[in-house]
Amino acid sequence: MTKNTLVLFLLFLFPYLFQSANSKNTSPYFFTQIGVEDGLTQGTVTNIYQDTDGYLWLGTQGGLHRYDGYEFKVFKNNPTDSCSLTDNNVLDIGEDKNKNIWVITDNGVHKITHQTGKIKRYYVKETRFMHCCMLSQSGDFFLAGEKFIYQYNEQGDSLVFKDWLSSTPIASNIKGLQEDEEGNLYIASSSTGLAVLNKQREVIRFYQHEPENPSSLIKGAIRRLFTDSRKRLWILSETAGICYLDKENERFVHLNTDNSALSSNVVRAIAETDSNTLLLGTFSGLNRVDMQTLKVTPYKFNPDEPGTLSYYSIHSLLKDNTGALWVGTWKGLNYYSPVRTQFYRITPREFTGLLGMGKEDSDGNIWFATEGAGLFCYNPNTQSQQFYPKKSPYKNNYNSNIFKSLLIKGDSIICATNLGSVYLFSRKRKDYRLLYDYQYGDIYTLLNDSKDRLWIPTNSKTGLVLIDKGEQINQFKVDGKSRKFFFVTAIKEIEPDVFIMGTLSQGLHKYDMKKETLKTISSAELNLPENVKPGTVSTILTDSLQNIWVSFFGYGIFRFDRDLNLIKHYTVEDGVTDGYIYSMVSDRNQSLWALSENDLYCYNAEKDCFAPIRNESHRALEFTLHAGTTDTKGTLYFPGNKGILCFTHPGWRKTLISLPYI
Repeated sequence: MTKNTLVLFLLFLFPYLFQSANSKNTSPYFFTQIGVEDGLTQGTVTNIYQDTDGYLWLGTQGGLHRYDGYEFKVFKNNPTDSCSLTDNNVLDIGEDKNKNIWVITDNGVHKITHQTGKIKRYYVKETRFMHCCMLSQSGDFFLAGEKFIYQYNEQGDSLVFKDWLSSTPIASNIKGLQEDEEGNLYIASSSTGLAVLNKQREVIRFYQHEPENPSSLIKGAIRRLFTDSRKRLWILSETAGICYLDKENERFVHLNTDNSALSSNVVRAIAETDSNTLLLGTFSGLNRVDMQTLKVTPYKFNPDEPGTLSYYSIHSLLKDNTGALWVGTWKGLNYYSPVRTQFYRITPREFTGLLGMGKEDSDGNIWFATEGAGLFCYNPNTQSQQFYPKKSPYKNNYNSNIFKSLLIKGDSIICATNLGSVYLFSRKRKDYRLLYDYQYGDIYTLLNDSKDRLWIPTNSKTGLVLIDKGEQINQFKVDGKSRKFFFVTAIKEIEPDVFIMGTLSQGLHKYDMKKETLKTISSAELNLPENVKPGTVSTILTDSLQNIWVSFFGYGIFRFDRDLNLIKHYTVEDGVTDGYIYSMVSDRNQSLWALSENDLYCYNAEKDCFAPIRNESHRALEFTLHAGTTDTKGTLYFPGNKGILCFTHPGWRKTLISLPYI
C-alpha cells in the first residue's frame, strides 16, 4: 500500500533531535531560509522592520519588500513612475504615528501612506545623503543624513530642517538616532562622535573617541544605535566591535575580538532575544551576549548543517511580535520561531515494525497499531510507553502481532489485523478477545456510526461488513437490488445512514442506506482523464461548512459539497506540490492538515489554498498510509517506520507575523 520509498522531509524539526552526538553546530536556532526563489528580488537583506499591523518590511539592494507571512509585495524604482522608489538600495525603514511607512534609499526619502499604499517622494537639499529615521516618544518623526536632522511636518506634509548640531564637531554620516527614557536624543556620526540632546533639543554632551582612553567612545565606523531593556545604549561599529554607555560612570564598556570571543569586529545588527540575551549579527555570523556577565558566545557557521543560516555575513536582525527571530544576510532571509519548531519524534523503546493508525483515549493516551508489537500506548504528559502484544513473547511472534487499524470505544479498543480478523482489547484487563475472523486481507479502517453500528471494510470476499446488534450484514440495497462493497479504505458518516466511502482503486462512493441510492464519482468527474485512476483514497473528512475533503494517494486533495459534487481539486497552483497524500487530519481548531511525500500542508481558508511546510533538514522517515491523527491538545501525530513524528502548533498561522487574517 506504500511506495518502496516513501520519504518525508519536514522543515522545522529541532536539529538536535536528529543530529549525531558529535555535531559541531552550537547554535540553538534552527533556521528556515527564504531566498530569491521564494520571492525576494535580491538576496542582500539590509533592513528588517515590523510595523504596528504586523507586516514585515525588508530592505534589500533590489528594492523594498512587504511580507505578510505568505508572499512578498515588492516596491521598486520605475523610471516612468514618479510614485515609485527613486532607487532600489534601501538604507532604512521606519513608521510614523499615523502608521505611514518611511523608506530611505541611496537617492531619496519616501512615505508609503498607510490608507492607500501610495508612495510619495520628498525632496530637500540633502535628500541624497539621508541614512536613518526614528519615531520619538512624543510622536515626532526624525530623519538624519550627512550632518542634518529633519523633522516631518504633518500639517505641511514636508520635511523641516532642524539646526541642532551646528555647535558640535559632527562632520558627516549620521548613522544612528536613539531616544532614552528621559527624552534625550542620541545622534551618532559614523566617524566623529556621539551627540546628546535634551528634550529641548539642546546639545548637553558630545562623546568622541580618545586614543589614550580605553573607556571612551568606540573608534570609528559607527553603524547604528540600540537601547536594550536595561536602558543601556549600545553603539555598533563596523571596525571595532560594540560598546555601551555606562551613564552612571560616564564611560563606555567595550566588547571586541581582543577582549572577548566576538567572532568579528564588523558588527552590523543587534536584537534582544530575552531579558538576559543580546544577539549580534557580524561579518562572521551570530554572537550571543549575556547581558549580566557580558560573556560573548559565537555560534559556529556550518553550511552543511541542517537549519543553518543561508550565509555567514549578517546585515540585519529582528525579533518579531511572536518571538520569532529574523536574520538578514548577504544571501537571503532566515527565520527561527520557537512556535514553528515544535516538531519532535517519539521513538519506541522496543521494536514495533511499521507504526500505523493512532487514536486518543479518554485519559489522553495515544494508541497506535503496530506491525509487529500489537498495540503501542504513549502518554504525552509522562512520555511513558507501553506495549500490548496479542501474542507473547512478541519478539518471536511478530507476524501474530500485526494490526492495521483501530477504534477506541470507551474502555475497549477494537483492532483489526492484516489477516482479516478483528479483536477487542480491554484497556482495563489488558487482554484480547477475538470478535470476527474474515480470514483474509488488510482491514484499513473501522467506523462506529451514529447508531452505534460497527463497520468493518474487509478485503476478503465478504467485502464491507456492517455489525448491527450482533448481526453481520454484507449485502446492501441499491435501487432495490443487493450488492457488496469491496476494497474500502476509508469511510465517513456525513449524516445518519449516509456514508462516503473511498476505495483502493474503485473510486469514491456516496451511499444512502435509507434511500438505497449510490453515487460513484468517476475520473471524469474529478477532471481526470477517463483512463486515469485517481489512486487509493487515504482520508475522508468533513469541516464545519459541510465540505467533504478527500485525499488520494496519487492525485492529491479534492473538496466536495454534501452531494459529492466536486468543488475544487487542489494542485500545485494551490500549494499542493505533491499528489501522494498519506493522510489528512483536522485539529482542535478545525484547521486542516495534509501529509504528502515531501510536505506537510496546512489549509488557509481565507485564501483557499494550502501552505506547504517544506523539508530542508534531509532527515528521512517512511510514513504510513491512513495513519495520521491529532489529540485534544492540538498535537499532530504521523506514524512511520522509525517512530512517530509529532507537531505541536499553537497559533501556527500567526507564527510568521501576527496579522489579523493569517
